[in-house]
Amino acid sequence: MFELWFAIVAVMFTAYVVLDGYDLGAGALHLFVARTGEERRQVLAAVGPFWDANEVWLLAGGGAMFAAFPPVYATVFSGVYLAFILLLVALHVEADPLGWHVFRQAELRRPRRGMPACQQIVFAL
Repeated sequence: MFELWFAIVAVMFTAYVVLDGYDLGAGALHLFVARTGEERRQVLAAVGPFWDANEVWLLAGGGAMFAAFPPVYATVFSGVYLAFILLLVALHVEADPLGWHVFRQAELRRPRRGMPACQQIVFAL
């Protein structure tokens, strides 16, 4: 049974890493490939439908780890608590301007500054 739960948790975290690479890559390249407001809207529109769904894999993996392996969950999250808090804050700050941009469809300066900075924090962690 442990092997099955380990496989489930591993698949969830692997799905997050693979699928969220699309979002993080678009955000990291955002400053270099998008020079005008129209180009920024195109980059954000390409990521818009997927950015929120990819973080679900991270939350589901954490929940599955908590359900299947409580001692491992407690050890991992207490040992690197600060890194996980920084990761969650960076993911939230990254997603906030993207969500506003998708809903407002206006040229915003905030996504241009906030997204790449937060994604560099996520890459570092």
